[in-house]
Amino acid sequence: MLSRQNPVLNVNLTSGSIKREAIDERVANHFLSGRGLGDWFLFRTVNPGETDPLSPENTLFFFSGLLSGTHFPGAVRNSLVSLNVLTGGYGESSSAGSFASALRKSGCEGILVSGRSPDPVYLWIDEGRAELRSGAHLCGKTTFKKRAAIREELDAPSASTCTIGQAGENLVRYALVNCDDRYSGRCGMGAVMGSKNLLAVAVRGSGSIRVHDPDVFDSISSDVRSLLASDPSLMNKARYGLGRDTEAYNDMGLLFIKNFQEVDFDRVAGIGYNAVKKYYERLVPCPTDCPVRCNRLARIPEGEPYGGTAVSSLEATPAYEMAHLCVDDIRTVLKAFELCNGYGIDIHSWSTCMSWAIECFERGIITRKDTDGLSLHWGDGPMLLESIRRIAKREGAFAGLLAEGVARASKKLGRGSEQYAMQMKGMEIDDELRVDKGMTFGILTESRGTGHTLGAFFGSFDKSMSPEKAKKLFGTEHAAFPHSYDGKADLVVLTERYGAIQDCLGICWFASHRAAPLLIDRYNMQTYALLVSAVTGLKLNEEDLIRIAERIITLEKTVNILAGQTREDEFPPDRFFQPIPNGRSGGMALDRDELDKLFRRHSELHGWDPTTGIPLPETLRSLDLPEAEEALEKAGCL
Repeated sequence: MLSRQNPVLNVNLTSGSIKREAIDERVANHFLSGRGLGDWFLFRTVNPGETDPLSPENTLFFFSGLLSGTHFPGAVRNSLVSLNVLTGGYGESSSAGSFASALRKSGCEGILVSGRSPDPVYLWIDEGRAELRSGAHLCGKTTFKKRAAIREELDAPSASTCTIGQAGENLVRYALVNCDDRYSGRCGMGAVMGSKNLLAVAVRGSGSIRVHDPDVFDSISSDVRSLLASDPSLMNKARYGLGRDTEAYNDMGLLFIKNFQEVDFDRVAGIGYNAVKKYYERLVPCPTDCPVRCNRLARIPEGEPYGGTAVSSLEATPAYEMAHLCVDDIRTVLKAFELCNGYGIDIHSWSTCMSWAIECFERGIITRKDTDGLSLHWGDGPMLLESIRRIAKREGAFAGLLAEGVARASKKLGRGSEQYAMQMKGMEIDDELRVDKGMTFGILTESRGTGHTLGAFFGSFDKSMSPEKAKKLFGTEHAAFPHSYDGKADLVVLTERYGAIQDCLGICWFASHRAAPLLIDRYNMQTYALLVSAVTGLKLNEEDLIRIAERIITLEKTVNILAGQTREDEFPPDRFFQPIPNGRSGGMALDRDELDKLFRRHSELHGWDPTTGIPLPETLRSLDLPEAEEALEKAGCL
């Protein structure tokens, strides 16, 4: 099997030891690679609910997908798995780019990092040979400058890197990891690296990736490439990048502003496609030559405000986040994204933290005495840019407060500010939850705490999705009705299973039916089963992959249960049960009873207790997870 050709590197930062270890056959068969392997090793090495995510006892895992390093279109994802710094439960953050491929081509399937180095270090893996090197000269540098300094020191200009910025060094709880200018943003993985005094991982690998049946693999790859290239929605992304998505969200009534007090941004054109396209400098190619070609480099010319700013991996993220704060200048958007990525701050969590702070300021809950002199107002670009710098460096008491994340910040501040903290389980909410129920329910049930990448159903986004087409593609006509609760638990479970397998294989979200729902008719779980068989030689079918996905999802649920999360934690703040006051989605609100029905159905489909969401003993046995059953029994959960 391909994943068994490469060992994992076991790096103990406390002792400085580095060992190469083979992956157990049972574990490899049960979890494939990528997110799945990361989940297993996390579960086996920490005690959720007892292990502090920022302690030496926490562990961090870098795992490439099973297809990473091959030419399969979109097989570029790398999963970072650890305890979530914000929730204390399960944490995972995926990024694209060349790191996953370089790691596998260097002869390593993944990296297991434990302990804490007494001094700042970085890990250098050169064609499989690994060493820890002093990182003292890297301290205080941005993610970009760390990468440049490492490449120069090693005389390795093409080395692939994962670096943290000042936010990670200063343990900002939503610090990100820059993976060759693609970003592992959620869950505070940059803070985990910082807590371990690990400033970067650099890899050079040029080996070949062998597959069991090259002819079959090449045939499937060619067919999928043709499918991607023939899909109109994906080719729009290839033509325009993702700069149009923020305006699309606004058109669908999903673009919230002012900390979810309103929906619809009437100045969105100022940060939309026509605003950003004039700053597009060039296409940034995918390592697998993916036909979606979604990435662009944008640069602001010298002489304009924030001239010299250059950023890639835009997606819709920076404009979407800055719209929440009522910023309507695209140059401010690009500069904010550059600062967040350089300092190493997750722009999603930062935006939510600042939205909370501005609302509290406007309500008189906090004043300039609390904010170290900052006046907080919607749309104030210079103030927002300054906040990024201060938070990354924990400069001042207010920046230090915001660096803790909105849940901890609001609890520490008190004064009634907690009701304006838009968070679940300690993690910032970054999506409007009152409109598209399939998307919403996937966000509420996401194992990371909140987010839209693991289980949110986006099929209703396709305007051509008729009830008949939905029935054919997804097994239910309810996929065509975004505002209805009907059938959404089933659709989320379907999406969760696909997400788990895609993350094991390392396949990008934008190169699958997740971004182009109509593709599921011809590019689906059967395709993935054929791919795994062609790569590994294992004879797997759709049902086998679904069982692997269920094992992964249930293990993540187990970690969260052990961390103390309950069914009540899955309900969002009260604001989402209040009607949207304006715009295209005006009048929409969540219904608690309807959500409760969905939670019960979701648990039943996974084989969990419908009331508590705790995995049932018979489910754990059927999934061959005796270790999880033992842990839950010991904790008194079964």
